[in-house]
Amino acid sequence: MSIQRDCVDQLPQHDRQNVVHISVDMPKSVARSSISGLSWLDDAVISENTRPEWLPLLHNVCILHSILQLRGRAGTVGFTAPYSWNSAELWESLRWLTKEFRLADAIEAQTGSGTGVHPLSWPGLRCMLAEVVYGGTVVDTVDLQQINAIVDVWISTNSIRRETELTRARYRLPDVVFSGHATLASLLKETEASLWLLHDSAEICGLHPTPDARPADGSAVLKTLRQLFRGAALLGVSSSVSGLTTNISNSLDVMKSKVTRGSPISHRDTRKSKNPTRGSKFGRTADARPDIHISTSAGHGAQLSSLLRLPKAINLHELASSLLSNKTIPRGWSKDLMQERRQRLGTSLPFDSFLLSEMEKMHELVSSIRSSLQAVRDLTEYCHLTSESLSSELASYCQALCDGHVPKQWCDMAGYASRAENSTPQTWLQELQQRYQQLEKLLSQGREKMPVYVLGDFFNPIGLLSVLLQEAQRQHEGKSSEIVIHAEITNRDRQHLRDCPEKGMFIYGLYVWGCTWDKMSGSGEMLDTCPRNPYMTPLPVIHVQAVPRESQFGSSGPDSPVSPQSLNCPCYHSRASRQQGPILALDIPRNEEVPLSRWSLRGMFATLQPF
Repeated sequence: MSIQRDCVDQLPQHDRQNVVHISVDMPKSVARSSISGLSWLDDAVISENTRPEWLPLLHNVCILHSILQLRGRAGTVGFTAPYSWNSAELWESLRWLTKEFRLADAIEAQTGSGTGVHPLSWPGLRCMLAEVVYGGTVVDTVDLQQINAIVDVWISTNSIRRETELTRARYRLPDVVFSGHATLASLLKETEASLWLLHDSAEICGLHPTPDARPADGSAVLKTLRQLFRGAALLGVSSSVSGLTTNISNSLDVMKSKVTRGSPISHRDTRKSKNPTRGSKFGRTADARPDIHISTSAGHGAQLSSLLRLPKAINLHELASSLLSNKTIPRGWSKDLMQERRQRLGTSLPFDSFLLSEMEKMHELVSSIRSSLQAVRDLTEYCHLTSESLSSELASYCQALCDGHVPKQWCDMAGYASRAENSTPQTWLQELQQRYQQLEKLLSQGREKMPVYVLGDFFNPIGLLSVLLQEAQRQHEGKSSEIVIHAEITNRDRQHLRDCPEKGMFIYGLYVWGCTWDKMSGSGEMLDTCPRNPYMTPLPVIHVQAVPRESQFGSSGPDSPVSPQSLNCPCYHSRASRQQGPILALDIPRNEEVPLSRWSLRGMFATLQPF
């Protein structure tokens, strides 16, 4: 619950000082949230019904509400989009639960037996909770399947048994819910004692205990605050702002002796001694050790020029020169070569149009990288960085390179295949070189000599799949069949492929999250185990082709009540782009030993990138 009032300029200053700011933090753990939900009940609600399922289901509904909230805080492996479920959904769930029990009692009263054994409508209750209460605002089908899988675990006949251990957390219901004379005080006491051992782990949410499945906490906020205060100290922010830290001066003293990763940049000073420091990576001069200078100016160049004086900072001139001279950047194409390939390929075929688009995007990216590095090199060698000589765009290049990060302009132009986090400019350019080599091979040798494609290396991988759809549509011209993409895992290695398939194409470089692909078995299968990576598992070569819809689902059709022999695994560009929807669905052979809803409970999905 949040009650706020925005402050207006007309409000007098003395009134602002007398305002009391009250904030109530919602419980962020399963134990606290469940106890909070149960505490809102009273003895009248607890004694609402005498059926043996009433108290266990009251308990499970509160647990279910807490688990859905916890899974929403599990990052990219929880749900594809954040959902703000609050007490309104909990009260709505309790209302539907009460309505279902009253309906069952009414039907029992009409029969006249009075035994109270008329069964509850478990499918109807699960449908109302998953599809209406919690799934009413959910538009993603994958998230809706996960919500249904979680509801199936906690709202079922098996979940209200005394000996049942729910999920891998091995949680059992307290004994008080099976007694016929429970009160609110006894229910809270025993439930709190049982939930005290229930840690907020990934297992309670149905996920495997991978490092990225841990619920979000305040560590990221604290890390961001430390970076902000470190930057405030470097830029000379007033003591009233920096007073939130314990001692900014001590931090500056530490930074004088040890420059962290976020240390600012330094320009090349050619007037210093020519004897480089021993062990220096970029040949920094031994006597270039000025003191830290804090500037209070507001311009881009004024701030960066003050940061240039830090000792042991990265020499931008040497970094830019090394990236330009070590053939790290892709060679690119000349204007004549690009014009020749445009005339040779043309735009009559969909695949040729796709190649031309990829070539132009790669040429634009390589040209931008080369020109920006040349500008940084020339500026740091011949000019002193001032507000007059440094633009905002060039300042962002300098600051990103000095921090060891990839400039944002490069990542935006590189598309979904760009990994900016945990990547240095050197490794990022090496990955770009691999993308360039695949495109160059495809342009020079042709489609017939390309047995397998790394789908994630293209700027527009959906465009390549659209090429398959257009080609298949031309082959089935005049027929009313709907053409769809069918992706089947082949369990073949990339190195052993020499020829292209007769239909479709082979793709490689996909990764599955939440489960493990066992390539050691004969045909390969999906295992319900924690990935060994421990984040994801690489998939073998996948055969992608465009086929009519009836041939994909067989003669029974997609709406057949017969359960399919395979399950669809959604594939996204990356984990960060899951909200934009999947680009294709992988056809994974179904493991008969694992229930179909288990894969949705584990949050299984695939990506084109390992991040």
